[in-house]
Order: sequence, then C-alpha cells, then structure tokens
Amino acid sequence: IKDNLEDIQYNIEEKDDIDPTNDINDLRHEMIVIKKRLNLLENEKTDREQFKDWLKNTVKLDEYFHVFIENGFEDMISISKLTKDMLNQIGITKIGHQQRLLHFVDLIK
Repeated sequence: IKDNLEDIQYNIEEKDDIDPTNDINDLRHEMIVIKKRLNLLENEKTDREQFKDWLKNTVKLDEYFHVFIENGFEDMISISKLTKDMLNQIGITKIGHQQRLLHFVDLIK
C-alpha cells in the first residue's frame, strides 16, 4: 500500500508543471483515476483483517482472535485446515465453541 501511495503522490507532484493551456477535461480525468486508486487502497484488507472480520461477524467468536494469531492461524487458508485436536492444543476447549468454529470452517472449505 505504501508503494501505491508513493506512486499516487508522484503522479500528483508531476501535475505541478501542467501547462495551463491543457484541456481541463484531461485534468478531471486524471483526478478521477487518482481517486479510484485511493479508494481501492482503502478497501484492501490484509489476510489477517479478513480473518478477524470472519471470526467476529460470521462466527461471532472474536474473543479467540489473539489465541489464533499466537498459534500461527493468521488467514483463511490456515484456518481452513483447523481440526478439533488443534482447537484443544491451542486452548479452545469449550465444546460449543469448538462445534461453532468447526461448523463455519466446514462452510469455507
């Protein structure tokens, strides 16, 4: 994201030497392109953020987020391999929570 923001900043700085006789529509178009790129950057989520959102909004057990992170489960790919034995090993022992987690893991496979 940092590289993309630097590209956008560079593109904006290049516009400082614009010839006033250029068509204003070209400038408007360029601004629209830059705004779209910024919006895309703002909407990008890291794998970890996607996992956290899933755990919070879908599974409704976000209290375990840090447990998963501490044990190397940082994205949806790693969580898709989750088993009951793994849950026990990382300290998630409530049977109802295990069943809920495994149910939603099955849905993403």
